[in-house]
Amino acid sequence: MSIFNIFTRKAAAPLAPIVEQRATLANSSRWQASKASLEAIYPPLDPGLPVIDAEQLLHGAEAKLKRLVEIAGGTASEFERLYMTPIRLLASHVHLLPATSSSHYSGPGGLFNMSLDIALMARQAAEGKIFVPESTIEERHRTIGAWRYSAFLAGLLSQLHLPVGQMTVTVADGTQWPKYGVPLLTWLKERSADRYFVIWHEKARVTGAEGASVLSAIVPPEIMNWLSQTDSQIIRDLNVAATREMLAADSILGKVLNGVIGRVKEVEALQHPARFGRLTIGTQFEIHLLNALRELIEEREWKLNDPNGCLFWGSDGLYVAWPRGLEDVTSIFAKRQLKGMPLSSVTLAEMLGQSGVVIGKDTGVWVHDIVVGAEKYVVSAMRFKDPAVLLGHLDFQPVPSPYGKAMVEAQAEQLTLAAARTVDAVNTPRAAGAAAEQPSALVADAPTTQVKVTTSAASPSANKESSAHKVPPALVVSTDSVEVGGDSSPHPGKRVPQDWLKRLKMKDDDDTANALGMVIEQSLAYRGDRVKVLDWGVAICVNWLTNTAGYDLADVLNPLERVGVIARNPQEKGVALVSKVVFSDSPTPRMAFAVKLDFAAKVGMAIDAKV
Repeated sequence: MSIFNIFTRKAAAPLAPIVEQRATLANSSRWQASKASLEAIYPPLDPGLPVIDAEQLLHGAEAKLKRLVEIAGGTASEFERLYMTPIRLLASHVHLLPATSSSHYSGPGGLFNMSLDIALMARQAAEGKIFVPESTIEERHRTIGAWRYSAFLAGLLSQLHLPVGQMTVTVADGTQWPKYGVPLLTWLKERSADRYFVIWHEKARVTGAEGASVLSAIVPPEIMNWLSQTDSQIIRDLNVAATREMLAADSILGKVLNGVIGRVKEVEALQHPARFGRLTIGTQFEIHLLNALRELIEEREWKLNDPNGCLFWGSDGLYVAWPRGLEDVTSIFAKRQLKGMPLSSVTLAEMLGQSGVVIGKDTGVWVHDIVVGAEKYVVSAMRFKDPAVLLGHLDFQPVPSPYGKAMVEAQAEQLTLAAARTVDAVNTPRAAGAAAEQPSALVADAPTTQVKVTTSAASPSANKESSAHKVPPALVVSTDSVEVGGDSSPHPGKRVPQDWLKRLKMKDDDDTANALGMVIEQSLAYRGDRVKVLDWGVAICVNWLTNTAGYDLADVLNPLERVGVIARNPQEKGVALVSKVVFSDSPTPRMAFAVKLDFAAKVGMAIDAKV
C-alpha cells in the first residue's frame, strides 16, 4: 500500500459503544433465587408466640404442681376441683403471655408461671395464720380452710390486672383479642391462628376492670358461692387482690400476699437468665445446667445435708459436691435430649463461675474443700453465692454450722480456746478465792472482758447448769454476762460508710455491720491484740471477734467475701479464708482473717502503723 492510499482512504466507521445494564439487585438471578426463602432479617422480626394446648403449660409447671399437692393435701377430687380447675382456666385465659416486657417473668408463659408461684407461696404462707382474730375459736375452726384456700386464689389473681391492662394481643391480620370477653386460647382457636403477637403500652392507665374480668373467668361460680357463704370478707379480699396491688394494711390476707409477692420477684431476679451473663445469640449452657441442678433438688433426687449426697447448706453458704454430682446432671441432659452440652466437670464449673453464680478461688479454681459427715470426709464442692439461685421457693433451712474446711478448722480452734479459757477461769485460785468471799463476783478474763462467776451454793439451779456443761461443781462460768469494755460505742455499725453498707447489703444496726464497725473502732484504737495491720492486709483475730465480741464468723466473712475484699496470706499455700497470725499480745499464732488494705482504708480503718 502506497503512502498516497494511506492518506486518501476513507476512515472506518466508529464502533458502537458498549452500554452495560445498570447494576440492580433485580438483575441478579442468584439474589432472586435466595430471596424466596429469606429468613435472616436485621433487626429481627417479632416471631410471635405459638398457639399450644394449655396442658403443655401445666406439664412445664409439673414440679410446682407437685409441691402444691404436698402443701394443700386433701382428696384427689377436692384437689382437682379447688386447685387444678382454676389453674387450667388461668392457663387458657393468659396462655403464653409474658408478665412484663423486659424485667421479671418476661419470657413466654411468664404471666402464668408468676401467678402460679405467688399462689403456691401464698398457700404455704397461710399455714398457721389466724385470718379473723376477733372471732371465736369455733368460728376460726369453721372458716380456716376457706381462708387458706383464698390465699391461693388471691395469689393466682394478684398480678394479672397490670400486664393484661398494659398489652394488646393480635393475630397476624391485626385483629385484637377482646380481653374482657373470652379466654385467649379459646379466641385463638376460634380464629384458627397458629401464632399471636403482644404489643406493650407500659404507660397505659390500668383501671382494675382487667383483673375483675379475670376473676370471673378463672374462679368458677360454685367456688365463689362457697367462699361467700363461709365468710363474705373473703370475697371482698379477693376482689381487692384482683383489681389492684393488695397492701399489708388491707387485711391479714393482704399482709400475707404482700410479703410473698416481694419474695417471688426477688427469687425470679436471682434466677433470671440475664443474671448469668449477657444474653447472646447461641446456646446459654449455664441456664440448662442450673435447670438440671434445680430439677434434682425439686424432685428430691438430692437430699439436703446427706453425707453421701451432693447438696449441703450450712452457715457459710450452699455447696454442691462436684464432681460427685456430675453423673446426675449429665443424666438430666440426656433425659432432656440436650445436644452440644459439655460433659467435663471442670468446664461446667467454670461456666457457672464465669457467670457469677458460684464463688471461686483466686487461683481460678471453682471448687472448695468441704467437710461432711461424722467421719469428717473432705469433699470438693462448688459454693453458690446465693442459695435462692438453686433452692428458689423450697422450704429448706441451713444447719447452723459451716461446711467449708477452713471455716470448720477455725470453729474447732475457737471452741478449743473457749473451753481452755473457761477451765482456766474456773481453776484460777484468785477467782475461786474471790468467789468464796462473794457469791457473785466479777473475774477479769481479758483486759476488756468480764466473766461472771457464781458459786454453786448461791442457787440450786447452778448445780444443774454446771452438770450440763461439764464444769467443775465449785463454780459455774456464765458467758451470758460477758461485757466488752468501754472501748466500743453502743452502735458501732454506724461507723461503716453508707456506700459500703449498700454494697454489703446490710443496715447499720445489723449484727454484721456492728461487727465491722467494732473492727474499725479497734483499728483506730491501735488494738494490735485484736486488729493488726500487715503488709498484705488488715488481720482480725477470730477468737476476739467471736468469743469476746460475740459475733458469728460466717455472718461476717460471707458478705466480705462476696464483694471480694478478703485478703489471703501470700506466705501460705492455698486460698484459705482463715490463717494464723501473731498478734501483739502473744508470740503464739492465732486464727485470723484479713481484709484488703484498700478496703480497710476506704471504710476508715487505721492502716498507717503496724502494731
